[in-house]
Formats: sequence, C-alpha cells, structure tokens
Amino acid sequence: MAEAREKGRLLLGKPLSKRILTEVRLKAKELCAQGVRPTLAVFYAQGVSSAERYCAALKRAANQIPLEIGLFPLDSGLPKEAVRSLIVDVGADPQVHGLLLLEPFPWPGLSVLIPPEKDVDGVNPQNLGRLLWQGAGSAGFADLRRELGYALPTTPQAVLELLLFYGFSLRGKEAVVVGGGRVGLPLSILLLREGLSVVTVCERYAPDLGQVTRRADLICLAAGSPGILKVEMVRPGAVVVDVGISVRNGEIVGDADPAVAEVVGAWTPVPGGVGPVTTALLLQHVVEAARRIHQGGNGK
Repeated sequence: MAEAREKGRLLLGKPLSKRILTEVRLKAKELCAQGVRPTLAVFYAQGVSSAERYCAALKRAANQIPLEIGLFPLDSGLPKEAVRSLIVDVGADPQVHGLLLLEPFPWPGLSVLIPPEKDVDGVNPQNLGRLLWQGAGSAGFADLRRELGYALPTTPQAVLELLLFYGFSLRGKEAVVVGGGRVGLPLSILLLREGLSVVTVCERYAPDLGQVTRRADLICLAAGSPGILKVEMVRPGAVVVDVGISVRNGEIVGDADPAVAEVVGAWTPVPGGVGPVTTALLLQHVVEAARRIHQGGNGK
C-alpha cells in the first residue's frame, strides 16, 4: 500500500479577517462619534443562490461593526435602463458611501456608473486604470495600497494580503492565474507589482493548461469552473490560491479538485480561504470611503 502524503499547509482566511475587522471596527466607531455611519448599498440579481449567500455573510460581518448595509435585490428581467437609473440615484445619495454590484450581475457595463470615490470593489474603469499607471515597477503592492487613494479590487487584494499574512515571499517567483476576468486580470497586475518574475494569465479553455500550471510556484484560480485544476496539473510544493466560487449540489466549491491538497505546499480552502478576507476588506473599503467623503477629499 502506498504511503499517504501529508496535506499541504492550510491557509485559512479567518485569522486575517479578524485582524482587519478589529481595525475596521475602531475606525467605524470614530466616524460614528462624528455623526457619520458608514453605509454600503449592494445590488444583486434576485434568486441567485451564491449572491444571496454572500449578502448573508456580508450582513453577519457588518453586524460586528457599526456599518449599515442596504440590499437591492433586482429581478433579472428588469430593463437595463431601470437598473441604471437606480444605481445613479443611490450613488448620488450623500448618506451612501459605497456601492457594490454583486456578480453574477446580468446587466453588464454598469460599473462605470459607480462614483469613483464610492467604488469599494475597485471596478470602476477609472480606478482600474490607476493600477496600470506608470507600469508595474513604479510601486509595489504595499505602496500602491497606501498611495492609490481609492479602493483596490477587493478579491485580488485579498489574495495578496493572505499570502503576505502567511509570510510567503513572492519576489522572483512564477505565477499562473487561471481566469482573465474581473478578478484574474487585476490580480495578475498586482502580482507583477509585487515583484513576481513571470505572471501568466490563462483562460480555463486554454490548450495544454496543465503544462502551464505545472511550471508555477503559485497558481491562482479565478475561473469559476469546479475542479478544473487536477492533481496532475500541479508541481509538488506549489502554492494554490482558489478564488473560484460555484454552487454544486447546494454546496459552495472552488476551482481546485480536493485531491490537489495532497501534493501542494500550501492551499486555500473554499469556503474559508480568500472569502473571509475579501468580505473584511470590502467593509474596510466602505469605512475608508466614508472617511474620505466626510473629510471632503480622497484621503491619501
């Protein structure tokens, strides 16, 4: 009988999320003492189980902080113009400090309507463009986080924060990002800014995907395709960060086959890995946006 391998290091998000939320709670209470209650408006497609589950998790986290969340469930049959008008109206409300369009969002292209100063998920094209300003070598992740003035894309930021929290040195390493969408593409930019020597972005249907992933020191999964990363596609000792979220048989699953945990050096579970950090950072972004708006500037 073959000897069983020990599973790689488990990278749980809860310890980091607790630390972030502790800091956020203190800053939110300071704002409340000044008469400002940080408020987030969340727009999502009604009846989408993954979105409804995330809203419930967001509300639970917000209950630990003096932070208001207004939920806007939208019928997927609503005309795009009606959704557009609602986003514009809510965005103009001075009592609302952050807007979030929760994926999957059936009305594409509306992130441009989120005022940049209230874009707590970093999806407005103006804010995304700031990631490219002056090239990857001009500012590392820590400097960018400090100097940007507005929110970074939340899930990509959570990936970097989690890796750095657990002490991983990324400089000079090779990474593969599977999925070039709203998470994968900005994540690849942040990885370049952190000094990785090679960052490859692949779509899930890329030919010979396994040959590409087997070279990587770090594999980041953002394809939303359950089990796409098989054990034979991973170099032993590699780090796998899974941000792919799908619902299968009523359960949330990631992009990595569970057997991958037997060969990697470290890995993030789904759920329980990047997700809690993303939620905590999103609330942090809301509080920071409320502070900037209250101060009447970008608060760099």
